[in-house]
Parts: sequence; structure tokens; C-alpha cells
Amino acid sequence: MVHSDQELTTMLMHELDWSPGSELLGKSIRIAYSTLGVGISYACGYMFLPLVAYFIRSWQILLFALSLVGLIYIPLWWLIPESPRWLLLKGKVQESEAILRYAAKKNRVTLPEILFSDFQLEDVKDKNVKSFTVTRLIKTRNIRGITIINLIVWIILAIGYYGLSLNTPNLHGDDYLNCFFSAAIEIPANIAAWLFLQRYSRKFSLSGSLFLCGIVLFFVQLIPPNISILATVLVMVGKFANTCAFAIIYAYTAELYPTVVRNTGVGVSLMVSRIGSIISPYVFFLGVYYEFLPYILMGSLTVFSATLVLLLPETVNIALPDTIDQMQKMKGFKSTCNKHYYLNKNETTGENNMVVIKTQDI
Repeated sequence: MVHSDQELTTMLMHELDWSPGSELLGKSIRIAYSTLGVGISYACGYMFLPLVAYFIRSWQILLFALSLVGLIYIPLWWLIPESPRWLLLKGKVQESEAILRYAAKKNRVTLPEILFSDFQLEDVKDKNVKSFTVTRLIKTRNIRGITIINLIVWIILAIGYYGLSLNTPNLHGDDYLNCFFSAAIEIPANIAAWLFLQRYSRKFSLSGSLFLCGIVLFFVQLIPPNISILATVLVMVGKFANTCAFAIIYAYTAELYPTVVRNTGVGVSLMVSRIGSIISPYVFFLGVYYEFLPYILMGSLTVFSATLVLLLPETVNIALPDTIDQMQKMKGFKSTCNKHYYLNKNETTGENNMVVIKTQDI
């Protein structure tokens, strides 16, 4: 029950964290925020859980104590600014400019007197961006394919993550220590995710992590019963790879979807992944028929998801898309957009900005 409370809080906070963070921060620190910032902070809270549970043995009091921590989020309503990208797409130019100038002042960066040219403002006005419903995630063939694959990968990741997390009492050793080690392994996992995203492509980083997790879980069945501690080590390695993939997919999903549906895309992904977290406790019930069947099933699904990821478009070194037409295309999907995009490097911030040039169909 503690895990259920933790899942609900995690789902809400991650949805609120990742999308605004990816839009507020520049490319140079966006990945560090999504892995080292949010990921390690979550791991530290996870490590604190078995310590609290050790001294508070009543699950009712434990849940109440953990729920009180949520009160510290209330002041964030006044402390965290709105996304300038979202405000600009909504036509709120002055509010967007005010936030950017305030951030520049805090960071001691000098901005030009005119942030948005008449051409950019006219283009924003032409887009006339309104509120987008969840159906926009399946509007075109390209975004529909991305959404379907993305949701499948999220479900399988959740099955693996929560399955391994909830299985810690069945591992060799003390339950509280196993829970602590399961949480502690997430710190190096998030550091590894950050390094992978700095050096390699998004698809390779995510697919490689998933493949490693699946292969390791397959090897668990080969460990003799008399050295069960080695099986525990392999499970922790699988948890390491799974957590690494989770950290990567958050950043990858935020980059796949455009600003107009980014919150919706990340939110739907988190919501659908709860199907996996609901299924995960029952996966280990399959051990009644064969002891290692749960690991074989999770390993097979994880390798399958690693293959699916290779079908998604690459987003590394690509500016965040603002509209659905600006999304990267999956392989085999032809673009029907009549606009060309190129990256223009801002001399003041050093960031790559998306510039749109309207052209006629040829």
C-alpha cells in the first residue's frame, strides 16, 4: 500500500516536473535536470523510505507521515514560473518576455531590446494555437505511430521497474536493506543515464539500457540455488538498467512531443504506464508455476521494447518542436508539411533556436 501511495505521488509530480522543466531550461542543462536533478532527488527520497518504515511499523501511520511531505509543494505555485514557450504559443507575448528577462537578469545575461521580431510574432498569430485535447496525440499517422510505440514502452518499463521494486522482500537478505539497496542503485543509474545522453543518441541510450535489463533478467534463471546472493546482484543490475531507461524515456518523451501537446503526451504516458504498475505485482505470482517464469517474462518484454524504440525518430541536437507539424518523422513516414525548419544559433545565449520559413508547395 505504501508503494501505491508512492506511485500516485510520483505520477503527479513527474508530470508537473518534466514538461515545464524541459521548456524552461536551455538545451545545455535540460538533460542534467531530467536525470541528475529529478532522478537523483527521487532516489534519495526512495532511500529514505526504508529508514522511516523501519521505525514506523504501522502502515497507517507510515502513509500519514509520508503524505505530510506533500505540503512542501504548495509554495511552488508561486515560485515556479509558467513556460515561456507555452505563453508565446498562446499569444501572451508580454508575459513570456517578462519571464525571459527576469531569468536573464538572475543569470546575468544581457538580452537584446527586441526579443521577438515582427515576423516571429506574425507567425505565432497565424498559428492561433488553442487548447489541444488528448485526441491530438493520434491526429496524424506520424504522431499516432509515435504515441502507440511510446505507450507500449512505458507500460513494459513500469512492469519491470515496479516488479523488481516490489520483489525486494523475496530476495536473499534483510527486507529493509534490500529496499535500501534497490533505491541506492538508482543514483548511479541516473548518473549513467546522464552520461549516455551526453555521449550517445536518445534511441541508442534507451534501447541499449532496455536490452541490458532484459538480458540480465534472463540470466537470473541460470544461477544455482546455493549462491542466491549472485541472483540478488543480477536483479540489482537489472534494476540499474531499468532505472537508467526510465530516466532516459522521460527526457526522450518530452523531446518527441511538441509544446502544444507536451504536457498531454507526458501525462498520458505516465497514466498508461500505471497499467504496467498494476500488473507488476501479479507477474511474480507466475513463480508458482515456475520459479524463474517472472524474470523470463519481464526479460522478454524488455528486449521487445528495446526493439520497438529503434522505430522512433531521433531527437538529439534537434530544437524542441512547438507544433505537431514540427515533430520529427518516424522512418517510412513522409512529411506533408509545407514549412522548412533550420537551426539558428543565438549569439547571446548560445542556444539553437527554431526558425520557420513558410514556403509554397512544389
